[in-house]
Amino acid sequence: MKTVTYEIFKKIYELFPGEPEFYICFEDKDYEYMIIKYADGPTFQRCGTNEEQSGEIKFKSLDELYNTTTIDNIILKDDWEKIEHIYESWYGNLDTCCDELKIDLTK
Repeated sequence: MKTVTYEIFKKIYELFPGEPEFYICFEDKDYEYMIIKYADGPTFQRCGTNEEQSGEIKFKSLDELYNTTTIDNIILKDDWEKIEHIYESWYGNLDTCCDELKIDLTK
């Protein structure tokens, strides 16, 4: 999956079972970030050592997170093109996730 648009990511996020952790690397940030899917909405956080971590910031929905200014002034809607890599903590890259979980993005 060369380009993961927000629409594709949202579909994967919605179809992914359980509480997956999606790591995101931005070309203009020194830290890695994480979206965790929970039944009542996602969280977003900066990863790193104890001093660097931001703690989880809760959102009502993925769309709310996408449109909100969050940690380190990241607005996913504006910064999506700066994403170098998105992967899930257990399965790795999103292609492998879709294959392993039989997620069909054509539906």
